[in-house]
Amino acid sequence: MLGGGSGRASSGVSGLGGPVLTVRVVVPGRKSDNDGSVMCDTDASVDDVIKALRKSMTVIKTVKFALGGAKGASPLIKSLLVLIKARGGEDAAVPALLDTLSHTLRVVKGAALVVRLENGLPLLCGLVASTRDRADVQAAGFECLALVASSPHNAISIAKAGLVQTVIRMLGDKGVGVSTGESLELAALGLEMLVAMTKASDS
Repeated sequence: MLGGGSGRASSGVSGLGGPVLTVRVVVPGRKSDNDGSVMCDTDASVDDVIKALRKSMTVIKTVKFALGGAKGASPLIKSLLVLIKARGGEDAAVPALLDTLSHTLRVVKGAALVVRLENGLPLLCGLVASTRDRADVQAAGFECLALVASSPHNAISIAKAGLVQTVIRMLGDKGVGVSTGESLELAALGLEMLVAMTKASDS
C-alpha cells in the first residue's frame, strides 16, 4: 500500500508546514541507529514521505524490530502520529502513514498501548470521523483502529469518541462519493473495528 504510483497514497495535496521531524526506528542490539533513521519534513512532498516510509518498513519487517517490543517501536509510533496530525486528513500521504502504523501494531506487542499513551486515539478517531469524503483515509483509519481496539480501555475510548455512530451512519449511506467497491470495503473495515471492540469488551 506504499506504492508511489497507485493505491490510496497516490493522489492529493502537499502537506502542512512544520519543523523537521526525524522518523526514527530503534532496532535492538545496534549501537548506532543510523540505518533505521529517516529524515522527513512534515511539509515534505507526498513522494518523499512515501520513500521515507518504505525505508522504515524495511526495518519494521525485521525480527529484531518485533523483538524490541513497544519500547523499541515507541519513537516510530510517535513520529507517525506527529506526521498524521501535521498533514491532516486531506493529505495523500496520510493513508500510507496509517498503513505503516497498522503494520507496526500487527508486529509489535504492546504497540496499541503506545498509541494510547501518546494521545493517538483522539487523533485517529477524529481523522476517521471527519473524512467521510475520503474513502482511502477512512479505510486505512478503520483498519488501524481495529488493531488499536484490542484492549478494553482502547475500545471504550473509541466508543466514547463516537466511532460506533460513525460506522452506523456509514452503513446507512448510499455510497455517496465512493464506488460500490469502496463502499463494501469501508463497511467491512468498519464492522471489523466494531467486532474488535466487542471482543475486547468481553475479555
